[in-house]
Amino acid sequence: MKYILLPLGYKKSISPMFIIGNLIGSGIKPEVAPALATAIINVIPENGISENGFLKLILQNLPEDARKRFITLDVMKKFLVSPKSKSPLFMFLGGFTGKTFLTSYVQQHLGINRVIAMDDEKYSVREREPESKHLWKATYEERDVFEKTVQSLYPRIKERLETNMHDYESHKKWTFFWEGIYFTSDVIIRLQKDFPEAEFFSVLLIPPFEQIKERYIIRWMNELGRKYVQQNQDKIEEYIGNVGHIKEVIMNNLPESGTVVLSD
Repeated sequence: MKYILLPLGYKKSISPMFIIGNLIGSGIKPEVAPALATAIINVIPENGISENGFLKLILQNLPEDARKRFITLDVMKKFLVSPKSKSPLFMFLGGFTGKTFLTSYVQQHLGINRVIAMDDEKYSVREREPESKHLWKATYEERDVFEKTVQSLYPRIKERLETNMHDYESHKKWTFFWEGIYFTSDVIIRLQKDFPEAEFFSVLLIPPFEQIKERYIIRWMNELGRKYVQQNQDKIEEYIGNVGHIKEVIMNNLPESGTVVLSD
């Protein structure tokens, strides 16, 4: 067992899993990170290593680009838990296919332990607005369902962000990861105005529309049945048109929101 030597005589045991996530977050390929982590830890003396010594040891084994990313992540976290910072980092992941997979990947490799799924928040809003029929429909089911749902969800989003801010002030929970299709550029702009002291980083997954269309059709075949899709082409075309409208709404005012778009 190898150790990091802490103040007041304490020791923190470390294993390759202790740093694999940080290595991957810095740009090291996932298939390379375990071996590199093992090699780094094997160099640590049996009687332990200081925190500064451990950091230097990691940096010595990283290529230049990964070294810069590693330091950036470390400094960012230290800033966000310091008295100089007034807000946690809010990370928003929106757009279409791949959100759940990417959320799991980022959560694991950046050590994020506060993930909020907007689909779950939608259930809470349903209880508050039982008369709002749009909250019981799929986003693509009618042309205006998506926009109405976003409007209904915004007070809940704001409420949860206020709770997150309290958790930060009280316990220094330094990052919160939100995931859901309902994060439009206009929602991000609105949050920036309502929380001017907060730090935001928003990403949208927007592949080419043909890929979006294909994934939705596969989803409908799974949910509604292949026969339904084959026999209701007019309805499917209507749904596809509604999905195209959702994309337009999501990306409206994109430059003003400072959002990053991933298309691959």
